[in-house]
Amino acid sequence: MHPTEHSPLTAKDAREIQLEILSEVYEYCIAHDLRIYLWAGTLLGAVRHGGFIPWDDDIDTAMPRPDYERFCRGFSAVGQRSLDLFTRETNPQYRYPFARVADRRTRISERSLMAVPMGVSIDIFPIDGWPDGDRAARRHWHLLRVLHRARAIRTARPREGRRRTFKNAAIRITKPLMSLVRVRFLTGLVTRIATKPGYESCRQVGVVAWPGSATAGRGNATRYLECVEREAYGDPVVIAFEGHSFKAGPTDPDQILSRLYGDYMVPPPESQRSHTHFYAAHWISTR
Repeated sequence: MHPTEHSPLTAKDAREIQLEILSEVYEYCIAHDLRIYLWAGTLLGAVRHGGFIPWDDDIDTAMPRPDYERFCRGFSAVGQRSLDLFTRETNPQYRYPFARVADRRTRISERSLMAVPMGVSIDIFPIDGWPDGDRAARRHWHLLRVLHRARAIRTARPREGRRRTFKNAAIRITKPLMSLVRVRFLTGLVTRIATKPGYESCRQVGVVAWPGSATAGRGNATRYLECVEREAYGDPVVIAFEGHSFKAGPTDPDQILSRLYGDYMVPPPESQRSHTHFYAAHWISTR
């Protein structure tokens, strides 16, 4: 059955589109000598499942900051097929400190207050350096955590249920004050702080511009700011994902996955396997 405009996308449809986007982005990176890695749940899925984590619904990639910036400057000017690049620079409504490449033939529905009209997409995170020295690294960590928490409060919605009472109260108390601060200002400040140490000159690196939730591994979701040896990423190596081979694997995936998820080869309990990034998607054009 051929899709029609406004027809819903199945989970299988969305994954196929994400794979197509990943292939386009990957080919662009290869052609322009840019380093790209499967990251977070996508890297875990490749290692543990040979593809998508069965209960996950997105693709995460990461690029060293110098390559990431070259990608964002160049890919936006190319206009690859039906794809759009979303960054803070290409779209004034977009407020995330990382990039997304989306299929403009589709549209997703998100619950996030930071959502903008967008199609099925993949994420591209910048990998930044950590300052040398324990004291400087701790200052860097604390500053980023404060900014991420401020952004989280600014964009949070109070949730129903008694278990969320204290958190809801904190959100309601602090949100009026935080509403005076623009989200784009906070995410822009995160980027400025994250890029300050540099990438090539640092011994330790990681994705710090976005403290995602490590729910694809084991145990309760935890906020993280990644910090690994730069050699853990190294030169990209071939890795299999959903029957495709991409030269987008870190040199030492065990170090990266262990830092993010702990005992990552043991799946979490079924009660913790829901990890939905969007709750509905549909075609807006099939051409």
